[in-house]
Amino acid sequence: RYILEQNYLETLKQHVDEQESLLSSNQIEEAVLILDFLTVALQNTTSLMRKAFIMYYFEGYSQSEVALEIGRSLRSTQLYLAECLQLCYEAKNNLLELEQDER
Repeated sequence: RYILEQNYLETLKQHVDEQESLLSSNQIEEAVLILDFLTVALQNTTSLMRKAFIMYYFEGYSQSEVALEIGRSLRSTQLYLAECLQLCYEAKNNLLELEQDER
């Protein structure tokens, strides 16, 4: 999680430098919250599944490229991505339920 967060923040910094503009603290906070959410949602997956998820959804690799990189079939890679998305969906629903209960 730390490495992912550092890479994300470094990418944000490079983007800011390129655009010569400043990100608001709210945008940085939001990015960190999203990373925290993903960490919790995917904590019970294997490192290979998380790598596939990050490569596909954050780094822009195709599913075929991810499969080749992680050494799995395209079908297995698709199953990994689907399972990760399902875990994110469940975590989001749990979070929404907690927020509703607090009200």
